[in-house]
Amino acid sequence: DQLPKELVIEAQQFIQGESLIISPRKRWPFDVEDSFDIPENKRYKSGRSLCYLDDAGYGKSVHEILCNTQEFTDEVKRGITKVFNQWSELPRGNLVVTYIPSSSRSAIVIKLAQFIANQLSVPLVSLVCKQHTSRHQIDNKNSAQQYKYATDHYSIEGLRTKGVDVLVVDDFFDSRWTFTIVAAKLIEAGAHSVYPFALANLNGREINKNA
Repeated sequence: DQLPKELVIEAQQFIQGESLIISPRKRWPFDVEDSFDIPENKRYKSGRSLCYLDDAGYGKSVHEILCNTQEFTDEVKRGITKVFNQWSELPRGNLVVTYIPSSSRSAIVIKLAQFIANQLSVPLVSLVCKQHTSRHQIDNKNSAQQYKYATDHYSIEGLRTKGVDVLVVDDFFDSRWTFTIVAAKLIEAGAHSVYPFALANLNGREINKNA
């Protein structure tokens, strides 16, 4: 007999514990402005992810959403809501939600960001711009390439209110370089702090590259 899916998800999340935290990178892949260390005031704060893409809890459902249906199930919506209900470190008083633009999955990323903004009762603002390219971040195989891709292809526009806290939403992540560079650029543009959220941690797993 199979265990109920809800029990599998709860057991998986209990086992994962800290694995659902998106920790900030602390070092550049090479010397940047005479240092390998990323200044603490340019790093994002610890973020959250709903699951690993290959885990026994939400992983299969999220993979189906990202690669096929583009529609959130009630199960995944409840999981996202639970993450934010338990995320006590996330400031709410001066928070805005934004998202990482996607070349081909923009609809699902915007839909995710809008759902979260509605749950938190905060504004959704388009702040991150992506330069069009046929290449994808997951094509890059090392930190230097991933750093350069994020630096060259993402810019910040529209941050009119200085000192806001920004929640940056993406569908999935792997290397954390996109979050790292976007956060640094948001802070340089006037954000007080940046918190990342992604549905899934790829954890090295291959996924459809049309993103």
